Amino acid sequence: MINGGGQWNGNVPTPIYRNLIAMLTLGLDNTDMRVAAFADELLDGLPASPYPFAVDIELAKHGKSLFAEHCADCHQPKNGKVYDTGTSMKRAYVVGTLLNYAAHKELYENCSPETTINLHGKDIKPCAEFDGVSMVGRKDVLMSSNNEHRGYNARPLSGIWAQAPYLHNGTVPTVYHLLVPNERPESFIKSRLDYDQKLLGFSWDPQQPGNRDEGYSFKVKVKVNAIAAMSNKGHDKDITEGKKTYRLDWSNDKQGAWAIIEYLKTL
Repeated sequence: MINGGGQWNGNVPTPIYRNLIAMLTLGLDNTDMRVAAFADELLDGLPASPYPFAVDIELAKHGKSLFAEHCADCHQPKNGKVYDTGTSMKRAYVVGTLLNYAAHKELYENCSPETTINLHGKDIKPCAEFDGVSMVGRKDVLMSSNNEHRGYNARPLSGIWAQAPYLHNGTVPTVYHLLVPNERPESFIKSRLDYDQKLLGFSWDPQQPGNRDEGYSFKVKVKVNAIAAMSNKGHDKDITEGKKTYRLDWSNDKQGAWAIIEYLKTL
């Protein structure tokens, strides 16, 4: 089973095809496959940028145990499973049937299992296998259909400190607000470069000191068009799988939330 978990909804599991899809916006005419293959090689195992501020190691140790109990089963490397945690499905279904068909056709034409390129002076077949699994006859690894992805992939959280704002649509400004959903703001400042070390995210509060010329006001619930509106809901209720319950809402245990935040700084 190929289970890389690419894209927000996990529908493109292999890195080489994710790279090619990123190139789709520029058109795939005369595509140089070496670029996508080199990006795959470069990013595989590349460590995240380290958190540049102080960390309370003792608190982080407590957070590590809480993370292992409530978060690690989902947020593990190459977990291709998708989860419906109450977030808007609009981003999950952004690829329609026609675009899915076109992507299959273009991707396979540009990189089939037999496609050979020269990288670093060596002939390789970048689309022949993934994690030791042959991709011959496996067009499902290019892009799977929407009906297989009612939710979003739970990606690994290395370097998560630098990836605010959060959720798939960037409607939650800090990790604290993700863990304590009843305090999520309906508007905040995006694109400031100064950092909120306490809540773990870029400075978001209009009242916080900082460069007032940076950033812009982002309102969560403004309608994008006549039928669609943004939403910061989701990842805000505990979930149960089998006999185990995972805590997602830490509103009633803020000390636990602070411990997890401290641990996430170390990833």
